[in-house]
Amino acid sequence: MEWPAARLVLVLVTLLTLWSSAVAVASPPAVASAAPVRVGVVLDLTSDVGRERRACICMALDDFHAAHAGYGAARIELLVRDSRGDLATAAHAGK
Repeated sequence: MEWPAARLVLVLVTLLTLWSSAVAVASPPAVASAAPVRVGVVLDLTSDVGRERRACICMALDDFHAAHAGYGAARIELLVRDSRGDLATAAHAGK
């Protein structure tokens, strides 16, 4: 009679282990939100290429934030400065 009882305990422990691992995988880890990380970029927003680059960078950031929303990834904050096509202005804005 001990064999079926031991088998039942083994089955219950196995089911409990599978259930707890499924719950752990299904829910993202709860971590405190990180402080935003500020990233600066200097672009020539008077040109089509500069505006396209800004749009691409913003789309990439949106994709990154969507992919890492529940995992406490740092929020990246984009700081865009316009060089107006002048290299000296771009160098000064990068300070």
